Amino acid sequence: DALSAAVEYSNAGIEGPSACGCASQASGASGAAGLLPLLLAAGFCQVAFFATANGLIQASVPDELRGRVMGLWTFTFGASFPLGSLVMGTAAEAFGFPLAWCGGTLVMALVTGWLRTTLPARGGAEAVSG
Repeated sequence: DALSAAVEYSNAGIEGPSACGCASQASGASGAAGLLPLLLAAGFCQVAFFATANGLIQASVPDELRGRVMGLWTFTFGASFPLGSLVMGTAAEAFGFPLAWCGGTLVMALVTGWLRTTLPARGGAEAVSG
């Protein structure tokens, strides 16, 4: 079914969020002087992740499930940004922006590491082609 197909292929491009988290963590700790280049690196990694993961998921999922899986994908990422903003805004109010920023990237890095170890490994090009 669509949910199991989405979970099976959801570790596509997991390195992108890891790199984004590292750049975000460094920018939160570096202060204003080093912030812009690190934020640019984090943004690049985020865009690269979305493009890579979106393409891999569409190429990996059977044709009859593609629409459902992409619906789940869109819903998941569409809902995660507003919810993440709410959580990060609340944390920034309570603990201050630098601590909330570094804490958020630490949580993201831990979740990425956990997903990397628990999701099944993808094969090479043969997994995408069939």
